[in-house]
Amino acid sequence: MRFLSFIPALVLFCASAQAEEVSSSRARKYAKTMQALIRAESEEELTKFIARMGVLDHPRSVILIPPAATLLPSKINYEKALETIEFLENPEAVAALIKNYKKARSLEDKVLLLDSFGYRDDKPTGEEVLASFGNKLLRIQLTGLRAAGRRKLKDAVGPLIALVEAQTKERDLLWLEGRRALLKITGQDFESGADWKKWWDAERESFDPNEAPEEDGRTVVVKKAADSVEFFGTEIFSRNLIFVIDVSGSMAMFDQGRSTIKEAQKARVRLDRARKQLLVAIESLPKAARFNIIAYSNKVTAWQKSLKPASKSAIKSAGKFVKEFLARGATYTDDALKRAFEDREADTIVLLSDGAPTKPEFPSAFLIEQILKDIANLNAARKMRINTFGFEGVGGWPDKIPGQPSGPLPLPTPKDVEVFAGFMKQLAEDNHGSFQSIK
Repeated sequence: MRFLSFIPALVLFCASAQAEEVSSSRARKYAKTMQALIRAESEEELTKFIARMGVLDHPRSVILIPPAATLLPSKINYEKALETIEFLENPEAVAALIKNYKKARSLEDKVLLLDSFGYRDDKPTGEEVLASFGNKLLRIQLTGLRAAGRRKLKDAVGPLIALVEAQTKERDLLWLEGRRALLKITGQDFESGADWKKWWDAERESFDPNEAPEEDGRTVVVKKAADSVEFFGTEIFSRNLIFVIDVSGSMAMFDQGRSTIKEAQKARVRLDRARKQLLVAIESLPKAARFNIIAYSNKVTAWQKSLKPASKSAIKSAGKFVKEFLARGATYTDDALKRAFEDREADTIVLLSDGAPTKPEFPSAFLIEQILKDIANLNAARKMRINTFGFEGVGGWPDKIPGQPSGPLPLPTPKDVEVFAGFMKQLAEDNHGSFQSIK
């Protein structure tokens, strides 16, 4: 585990500290305590440990906060770390965190620290937020954009406008999150860099973020481009994404349309609809994009081990993989999502399903609760964007179902459909994404 290699470096750092409130020997004891708690997977005790390190408010103690919150993935402890760092008062302790942020080998720790700077109001952490816009790592850039929006940094407006203008052609996550940050800071929303510049030139001198109109839950308005990547009518902005597609037995159902003709009904088989949309999406991916596809039922099958560039040969290979989808088996959504999180370079998951997760040994309600919790923990420092797509309604069964020798499954009830939609909405809302109901 990562903490085993962290301890020696920590001890060296502690040994160089000069303050007396927390001696180097005591700092080493704290580090060993943290190590033991992580090994024991004691989330509750780690929460108390993080709070204690914050109360000490000392350079030697506060640098233990990030690893205590990230080495054992935990949303509770991640948020506790943010809260603790927000209220630190000792400038030397904050300086130690900034130094740790700049030198940290762990990307999770860097994300947490930068995220925490978005809750403070001191100048040194604000400078790090601004500097993050030019970082080479996309996760750091995106975290910095969100931190700037949260702090309503006036000094960020000019750089954000420049970033949005530079990314207008790409229309990627940087462009989208840059616009969201500008909306949070200014209360304004423009699509083009030119319009942003015109507004800023007129408002720069007198602008006060504290007097700006509140965004009040508004989202940026995006006009679809002719070459946009879409999935069931929703534009996908990521250039590093994983499509996670449900191919369970219920995906053999057809959705009711206006026609009662059997041929028309066949054209509305859910898996066929998903297949067509997915093929169009991957064929629309720009050359700079990287992607993967995961198909799941009670078995999880990935097209590739990791993200692959959207070359002509890759798109052809992926298309062959998609065309071989067959609807059968249960809905192991938890296994599919955990497999997607194994790819450390992906920033977006596009999840499509038509029903609540199922496993023979667990009820769906338990699985839903566990998935939401597990993904929250995994994604606390990861910041993966999860867009969810769920088929609406009960649907019907065709006369013959390939791959279903036992015959059609029982139809879901309206209550089942409601629970499923609630799960998909919550999963998206909790993870920086959006939910799209498929009619």
